[in-house]
Amino acid sequence: MRKLIALFGATFLLINLLSKAYAQADDGALAIMVPGGGTYSRPISTDSEEAQAFFDQGIRMAWGFYFPESIASYQEAARLDPDSPMPHWGIAHAAGPNPNSRYQGLPDDPQGAGLAAIRRAMELAGNGSDLERDLINATYVLYNEDAVSDDRERDFAFLAAMRELHDKYPDDADIATVFGEAYMNTTRWDYWEADGAAKPGTAEGKAALEAAMALEHDHPGANHLYIHLMEGSDQPELAMPAAQK
Repeated sequence: MRKLIALFGATFLLINLLSKAYAQADDGALAIMVPGGGTYSRPISTDSEEAQAFFDQGIRMAWGFYFPESIASYQEAARLDPDSPMPHWGIAHAAGPNPNSRYQGLPDDPQGAGLAAIRRAMELAGNGSDLERDLINATYVLYNEDAVSDDRERDFAFLAAMRELHDKYPDDADIATVFGEAYMNTTRWDYWEADGAAKPGTAEGKAALEAAMALEHDHPGANHLYIHLMEGSDQPELAMPAAQK
């Protein structure tokens, strides 16, 4: 009960901070910087320090599953640097399926924002690095209904694309985390047998998240997802360090 009260308290605090900050935002701004959101950063191809800052806030919020706030931050990053592809990748990632939406059976991208964003990212991909282009192309697999109409089959196609990308860029914590997340999307919160044994694919997803945390000790996404991956196992205590972080 105390944990639940603390969670509600933190949520109300965030809402209060957002309300005050938006009231102070400049005309035309699509998001504001929210204090206390962490320090995790993923450098992207941009010359704008402000765009980088909003991208970083977007990815931190996405990994915390604050998806509407994440998308707003990415939109502001795109406004500040219209030529950078990665804010549009961020929108597509945040608008796409996640373990919660897959478990609830929610429809994919009902308003088409994710598809529009990844298509824009692909148009701008020449302005990014090779790694960014590869990540954008892999993420398009998740949205390419023309190639794979069934969402379950697309989830597995995306998992395969992210496995290939993780093999190519083993030192990238976000790619490792997206790979782990991609696995979790395919199983929809069903990772362990009744006796605690790992179901097919769980060990691979677990290894990907552990690799991300080895690369970035405090990675917000890897730690978050690892808690949920391990909570139903026969060794949930392995996620205690992630929960404490």
